[in-house]
Amino acid sequence: MTRSLICLILTGLVSACAPKATEVVEAPATAPKEKPRQTGTATRELPAEPRVVNPEGMVVPDIVNRLPDRRDMTPTAPPATTGGGVIVSPPAPRPPVNE
Repeated sequence: MTRSLICLILTGLVSACAPKATEVVEAPATAPKEKPRQTGTATRELPAEPRVVNPEGMVVPDIVNRLPDRRDMTPTAPPATTGGGVIVSPPAPRPPVNE
């Protein structure tokens, strides 16, 4: 018991005399510099999207003009004209299992 008490007291003294931690503070971040704007260039403004009010009162964008057209739904690859499709035969019947 005396031995563990001495070890405990020595550990407390060593930890009390140990150098304290120092706080490291980062340098303040500088704000990014803005690039000078070019004058004389044409700026394109996008037209406002038409809005629709649904029965619940929510305003949503009108997407009727963005629906796909018939030409958007046609495949771009030419149709295959060589040989037709794949011919598959059914699997062979299994022999009965004798229990």
